[in-house]
Amino acid sequence: MKEYAHEFADIRMQVPSDLQRSGGLYVLRSGYNRAKPGYDVGPKRIECYSLHFIRSGRLCLEDKGSTHELYAGQLFVLFPHVTYRYYIAENSPELSLSWLAMGGPQAAATVEALGLTRSRPSMPVQLDATLRALLSRIHDSMGGRPYQQLSDVYALLELLQLAREQALGQASGQASRQPREQAPTEAVEQTGQDKKLPQQRLIASTEHPRHGEHLPQQRTVAAAEQQAAEPSGRAPWLDYCARYMQLHYAEPLRVDALAAEVGIHRSHFSFAFRERFGTSPKAYLTKLRMTKALELIRADRLSLIQEIALTVGYPDLFTFTRAFTRYYGMSPTEARMK
Repeated sequence: MKEYAHEFADIRMQVPSDLQRSGGLYVLRSGYNRAKPGYDVGPKRIECYSLHFIRSGRLCLEDKGSTHELYAGQLFVLFPHVTYRYYIAENSPELSLSWLAMGGPQAAATVEALGLTRSRPSMPVQLDATLRALLSRIHDSMGGRPYQQLSDVYALLELLQLAREQALGQASGQASRQPREQAPTEAVEQTGQDKKLPQQRLIASTEHPRHGEHLPQQRTVAAAEQQAAEPSGRAPWLDYCARYMQLHYAEPLRVDALAAEVGIHRSHFSFAFRERFGTSPKAYLTKLRMTKALELIRADRLSLIQEIALTVGYPDLFTFTRAFTRYYGMSPTEARMK
């Protein structure tokens, strides 16, 4: 995991493939963390749905006047274009989370099917070996293995749907239903073996990385050299990188990490990117952030400038104000007044 201001985290992002997009539901980002004392995220907004699993500890979730205290073994959802803040609860043991940010035309219906709403954004889940394994497999498949990832995403949603039905059954005094084709959780714990779901059995590899052992897409040296030698006007990796930044501009992106993502040396990456788009990768990313910031400043005159700063990927108000003023020749407050 990499150290950030308020956490140690492993965050992975991807540009969904045509196959993943055709399914109507796809993962944009996956991550897990270990929070530091004083962990505090937001206030900010995101542009997609994000499912967060509380692995340990307690946190408080705030959104527009409501505060929810949540515990280990619960899932909560962040809705797109809604201001939120979440932070470690007072006297909480060590807080750790896993999350999946999801997009696609089926994302809203998926969240609705789980019974998650703005007024009730959380639900209990059983973070057993099966669910943890699915989260780990999805995380390790980011950037590749689209068939495995699609299968694991839907297997995960099936588990969550079953958890919701069990919770509803318990609330109404009914006996909880066991999954028809999944061994009981107790069996998993007693044997120490993961009982694969039907979707997993169809396409799961017999060898897959364990949690934290990321295996990026493998490419031969010859293939990498051929890709780097392609004229920048038709090199597909350039369009991929531009799309990557368009999807994840609010995340802590680095040019060297993006170059490594596509297997291109940083110096060649920057040269080819400038030749293709007429600007450097860093300037392209800044333009994405500044364009969105100005849109938010003018569209929502009630939101705090700090919220906009965090929403577009800056760590604090001071850094954002300095960048915005340098870019537009006026402060965010002056831009709001025009």
